[in-house]
Amino acid sequence: MLLLYHPEGKAERVDLCACLEPQLTALISGQEHLAEPCEQMTPAATVYTASCRTCGGPYDKPWRRIRP
Repeated sequence: MLLLYHPEGKAERVDLCACLEPQLTALISGQEHLAEPCEQMTPAATVYTASCRTCGGPYDKPWRRIRP
């Protein structure tokens, strides 16, 4: 479980992704990018949070962008 804090001061509980094969996406500079799990933390993963397209939960493990 993760607590997300909103600018209005409200906190929201969100369940983390627990999918066996997560389908990830990350919102970077207003654009959606496809992502995939990886073994080591990447620069993008340290700054942005990926979300799973299957369950909708935030993904808190290492991920990397998939470049087309």
